Amino acid sequence: MLSVTEAGRAHLADMLDGAKPPSADSVVRIIYDKSGLSMMIDELRDGDLTFDHEGTMVLAVSEGVVEELGGKTLDVEVGEEGQSLMLR
Repeated sequence: MLSVTEAGRAHLADMLDGAKPPSADSVVRIIYDKSGLSMMIDELRDGDLTFDHEGTMVLAVSEGVVEELGGKTLDVEVGEEGQSLMLR
């Protein structure tokens, strides 16, 4: 099952704050698209696996994507250009 580190959850919360989501119920969603994995601001859907940060829902992942991600961990990597999310 997918796991998300505390640093990853905090980064997702910052992403939501910076994106000025359309509603208080908005979350970051991991999806598969033509280019592979990507993220988008979206709403919760039935069956989503969710992750929160300090009591606020920050990430939603559909059952199908959770299966694809297996036992990976979403974490923050610090590089020359700042922080970014990565799967390990």
